[in-house]
Amino acid sequence: MKIYVDADAVDLALINLCQAGDIVVTQDYGVAAMALGKKDFNSQA
Repeated sequence: MKIYVDADAVDLALINLCQAGDIVVTQDYGVAAMALGKKDFNSQA
């Protein structure tokens, strides 16, 4: 996959590919917020 639009386009493309059960590791607060916003995370105690 090649994305040539801008830096944010890469972030959005990666987040759009995330599915339930995926682990997202990032130092970017924006990407982290988008990943959490998808609510595809599973927090089990």
